[in-house]
Amino acid sequence: MYICMVQYRLLLCNDCMEARVYQLNKGMEDVPKYPVGCLRVARDGIVNELKKDKQSSRTASKNVSLFSLESYAELKAKGFRIRRDTSNSKFFHRIGDVPMPGDLGENITTAELNYAGVKIGNVYQIGEEVRLQITGPMMPYKGVYNVFGPHIGNELFDARVANGDRTSLLWGKSGFYGRVLREGSIKKNDVIISL
Repeated sequence: MYICMVQYRLLLCNDCMEARVYQLNKGMEDVPKYPVGCLRVARDGIVNELKKDKQSSRTASKNVSLFSLESYAELKAKGFRIRRDTSNSKFFHRIGDVPMPGDLGENITTAELNYAGVKIGNVYQIGEEVRLQITGPMMPYKGVYNVFGPHIGNELFDARVANGDRTSLLWGKSGFYGRVLREGSIKKNDVIISL
Protein backbone atom coordinates (compact mmCIF):
# COMPACT_ATOMS: atom_id res chain seq x y z
CA MET A 1 0.00 0.00 0.00
CA TYR A 2 2.78 2.45 0.90
CA ILE A 3 4.60 1.79 -2.40
CA CYS A 4 1.41 2.49 -4.33
CA MET A 5 0.99 5.81 -2.52
CA VAL A 6 4.58 6.80 -3.28
CA GLN A 7 4.13 5.91 -6.97
CA TYR A 8 0.84 7.81 -7.07
CA ARG A 9 2.47 10.92 -5.61
CA LEU A 10 5.28 10.71 -8.15
CA LEU A 11 2.73 10.56 -10.95
CA LEU A 12 0.97 13.62 -9.57
CA CYS A 13 4.26 15.53 -9.39
CA ASN A 14 5.14 14.61 -12.97
CA ASP A 15 1.75 15.87 -14.14
CA CYS A 16 2.52 19.24 -12.53
CA MET A 17 5.85 19.74 -14.27
CA GLU A 18 6.06 22.87 -16.38
CA ALA A 19 6.67 22.50 -20.07
CA ARG A 20 9.89 24.28 -20.96
CA VAL A 21 12.58 24.78 -23.56
CA TYR A 22 15.27 22.16 -23.01
CA GLN A 23 17.60 23.17 -25.86
CA LEU A 24 17.63 25.57 -28.81
CA ASN A 25 19.15 24.47 -32.12
CA LYS A 26 20.23 26.20 -35.26
CA GLY A 27 21.94 25.25 -38.51
CA MET A 28 21.17 24.18 -42.04
CA GLU A 29 17.59 23.23 -42.84
CA ASP A 30 18.67 19.61 -42.56
CA VAL A 31 20.24 17.58 -39.77
CA PRO A 32 21.83 17.84 -37.36
CA LYS A 33 21.39 21.30 -35.91
CA TYR A 34 23.77 22.55 -33.23
CA PRO A 35 22.84 23.95 -29.79
CA VAL A 36 22.73 27.71 -29.24
CA GLY A 37 21.99 29.77 -26.13
CA CYS A 38 19.28 31.95 -27.62
CA LEU A 39 17.11 32.01 -30.74
CA ARG A 40 15.71 35.17 -32.27
CA VAL A 41 12.43 34.27 -33.97
CA ALA A 42 10.90 36.42 -36.72
CA ARG A 43 7.75 35.92 -38.79
CA ASP A 44 9.77 34.22 -41.52
CA GLY A 45 11.58 31.87 -39.14
CA ILE A 46 14.80 31.72 -37.18
CA VAL A 47 16.96 34.82 -37.61
CA ASN A 48 20.35 33.99 -39.21
CA GLU A 49 19.54 30.29 -39.67
CA LEU A 50 21.60 28.90 -42.51
CA LYS A 51 19.69 28.13 -45.70
CA LYS A 52 20.72 25.53 -48.24
CA ASP A 53 19.77 27.92 -50.99
CA LYS A 54 17.81 31.11 -51.49
CA GLN A 55 14.62 29.14 -52.21
CA SER A 56 13.94 27.82 -48.71
CA SER A 57 11.75 24.73 -48.47
CA ARG A 58 9.99 26.16 -45.43
CA THR A 59 6.83 28.17 -45.69
CA ALA A 60 5.43 30.66 -43.18
CA SER A 61 3.40 27.84 -41.65
CA LYS A 62 6.50 25.69 -41.09
CA ASN A 63 9.15 28.17 -40.07
CA VAL A 64 9.87 26.84 -36.54
CA SER A 65 10.06 23.18 -35.53
CA LEU A 66 9.67 21.48 -32.14
CA PHE A 67 10.66 18.00 -30.96
CA SER A 68 10.49 16.50 -27.46
CA LEU A 69 13.29 15.38 -25.21
CA GLU A 70 11.04 12.48 -24.22
CA SER A 71 10.92 11.24 -27.84
CA TYR A 72 14.74 11.28 -27.93
CA ALA A 73 14.73 9.05 -24.83
CA GLU A 74 12.29 6.66 -26.53
CA LEU A 75 14.48 6.46 -29.66
CA LYS A 76 17.53 5.76 -27.51
CA ALA A 77 15.65 3.04 -25.56
CA LYS A 78 14.58 1.42 -28.85
CA GLY A 79 18.20 1.16 -29.93
CA PHE A 80 18.44 3.88 -32.57
CA ARG A 81 22.01 4.92 -33.21
CA ILE A 82 23.88 7.04 -35.74
CA ARG A 83 24.43 4.91 -38.85
CA ARG A 84 26.44 7.36 -40.95
CA ASP A 85 29.79 8.73 -39.81
CA THR A 86 29.57 12.51 -39.71
CA SER A 87 32.76 12.96 -37.70
CA ASN A 88 34.27 15.10 -40.46
CA SER A 89 31.61 17.75 -39.75
CA LYS A 90 31.58 20.16 -36.84
CA PHE A 91 28.95 17.98 -35.13
CA PHE A 92 31.36 15.07 -34.48
CA HIS A 93 28.79 12.28 -34.76
CA ARG A 94 30.21 8.81 -35.07
CA ILE A 95 28.58 5.53 -36.00
CA GLY A 96 26.96 4.09 -32.87
CA ASP A 97 26.28 7.43 -31.12
CA VAL A 98 22.80 7.82 -29.63
CA PRO A 99 20.47 10.53 -30.98
CA MET A 100 20.79 13.85 -29.17
CA PRO A 101 18.71 17.06 -29.19
CA GLY A 102 19.08 18.79 -32.56
CA ASP A 103 19.83 15.55 -34.44
CA LEU A 104 16.32 15.42 -35.93
CA GLY A 105 16.55 18.98 -37.22
CA GLU A 106 14.29 20.74 -34.71
CA ASN A 107 14.82 24.35 -33.65
CA ILE A 108 13.33 23.86 -30.19
CA THR A 109 13.80 20.74 -28.08
CA THR A 110 11.11 20.78 -25.40
CA ALA A 111 10.74 18.98 -22.07
CA GLU A 112 7.47 18.08 -20.34
CA LEU A 113 5.21 19.30 -23.16
CA ASN A 114 2.41 16.77 -23.75
CA TYR A 115 2.75 16.20 -27.51
CA ALA A 116 -0.05 13.62 -27.57
CA GLY A 117 -2.45 16.41 -26.51
CA VAL A 118 -1.25 18.98 -29.05
CA LYS A 119 -3.80 20.00 -31.68
CA ILE A 120 -3.20 21.76 -34.97
CA GLY A 121 -4.10 25.39 -34.28
CA ASN A 122 -2.95 25.39 -30.63
CA VAL A 123 -1.11 28.54 -29.63
CA TYR A 124 1.83 28.50 -27.22
CA GLN A 125 3.60 31.31 -25.41
CA ILE A 126 7.32 30.55 -25.21
CA GLY A 127 9.13 32.68 -22.67
CA GLU A 128 8.10 36.29 -22.36
CA GLU A 129 7.96 37.25 -26.02
CA VAL A 130 7.31 34.50 -28.58
CA ARG A 131 3.97 33.03 -29.61
CA LEU A 132 3.76 30.04 -31.96
CA GLN A 133 0.74 28.41 -33.54
CA ILE A 134 1.01 24.69 -34.28
CA THR A 135 0.46 24.10 -38.00
CA GLY A 136 1.10 20.39 -38.40
CA PRO A 137 3.30 17.41 -37.64
CA MET A 138 6.98 17.66 -38.49
CA MET A 139 7.94 15.02 -41.03
CA PRO A 140 11.55 13.81 -40.79
CA TYR A 141 13.99 15.41 -43.22
CA LYS A 142 15.69 13.17 -45.79
CA GLY A 143 18.88 13.60 -43.77
CA VAL A 144 17.26 11.90 -40.76
CA TYR A 145 16.88 8.71 -42.79
CA ASN A 146 20.45 9.02 -44.06
CA VAL A 147 21.83 9.31 -40.52
CA PHE A 148 19.52 6.96 -38.57
CA GLY A 149 18.38 4.50 -41.23
CA PRO A 150 15.10 3.89 -43.04
CA HIS A 151 13.19 2.48 -40.06
CA ILE A 152 13.22 5.62 -37.95
CA GLY A 153 10.19 6.93 -39.81
CA ASN A 154 8.12 3.98 -38.55
CA GLU A 155 8.82 5.09 -34.97
CA LEU A 156 7.89 8.72 -35.58
CA PHE A 157 4.87 8.89 -37.87
CA ASP A 158 2.44 7.03 -40.06
CA ALA A 159 -0.07 7.94 -42.78
CA ARG A 160 -2.62 8.93 -40.15
CA VAL A 161 -0.19 11.43 -38.58
CA ALA A 162 0.64 12.80 -42.04
CA ASN A 163 -3.11 13.40 -42.53
CA GLY A 164 -3.47 15.18 -39.17
CA ASP A 165 -5.25 12.31 -37.38
CA ARG A 166 -4.71 12.80 -33.63
CA THR A 167 -6.02 9.28 -32.88
CA SER A 168 -2.83 7.70 -34.24
CA LEU A 169 -0.66 6.18 -31.52
CA LEU A 170 2.28 7.99 -33.15
CA TRP A 171 0.67 11.46 -32.95
CA GLY A 172 3.26 13.91 -31.64
CA LYS A 173 6.23 11.53 -31.89
CA SER A 174 7.65 13.33 -34.95
CA GLY A 175 7.34 16.79 -33.40
CA PHE A 176 5.51 19.77 -34.84
CA TYR A 177 5.89 22.79 -37.07
CA GLY A 178 4.78 26.19 -35.89
CA ARG A 179 3.95 29.58 -37.38
CA VAL A 180 5.32 32.64 -35.59
CA LEU A 181 2.49 34.85 -34.34
CA ARG A 182 4.66 37.10 -32.19
CA GLU A 183 8.38 37.64 -32.76
CA GLY A 184 11.03 37.73 -30.06
CA SER A 185 13.80 35.79 -28.37
CA ILE A 186 13.68 32.34 -26.83
CA LYS A 187 16.14 31.12 -24.19
CA LYS A 188 16.93 27.75 -22.68
CA ASN A 189 14.53 26.91 -19.80
CA ASP A 190 11.86 29.36 -20.99
CA VAL A 191 8.43 28.16 -19.88
CA ILE A 192 5.98 27.02 -22.56
CA ILE A 193 2.33 27.82 -21.86
CA SER A 194 -0.72 26.76 -23.86
CA LEU A 195 -2.98 29.76 -24.54
